[in-house]
Amino acid sequence: MKFTTEDESLDEELQELFIQSSHWTSDLNFAEGEVRFLNKIVQTFFLPGIEKDDAFKMDAFSTRLAEQLTVINILKAGSAALLKTIGPFIGRKNPKIGLGFLEKLTTLENKIRQTAEEMKEIKKGLFGLVEKMLKQHPSNASHVNKSELTAIK
Repeated sequence: MKFTTEDESLDEELQELFIQSSHWTSDLNFAEGEVRFLNKIVQTFFLPGIEKDDAFKMDAFSTRLAEQLTVINILKAGSAALLKTIGPFIGRKNPKIGLGFLEKLTTLENKIRQTAEEMKEIKKGLFGLVEKMLKQHPSNASHVNKSELTAIK
């Protein structure tokens, strides 16, 4: 049994959803750039001779960032597919939307939010670790090209 809805105001909602999906794509592209930036920080501070515990943590951040990049790419593909699905519905009189579509939409939205939260956690943890390392070993800060880190996009 297929459940569908027919509603004249649905076109406006679909247009809003199309715009929201476009924003998600932009957010995911930004997150992808953040992963590159954070990976550069890991590479910059993952130095020979750092404390074993810090090296372990840096390696863990590197692994988490690789996982996030994979998730981001999957979500970008899902967002692109959503845009392709929504586009043909806009402007149609009484388009029929199945519940499966709504479930996919909700799942995608939740995964994007979860990914954003995980990126916040990674950034907070990584920046905290780097700050701790710089306070413990200020001499290690001399090798860091600060303009290079700020210019990474």
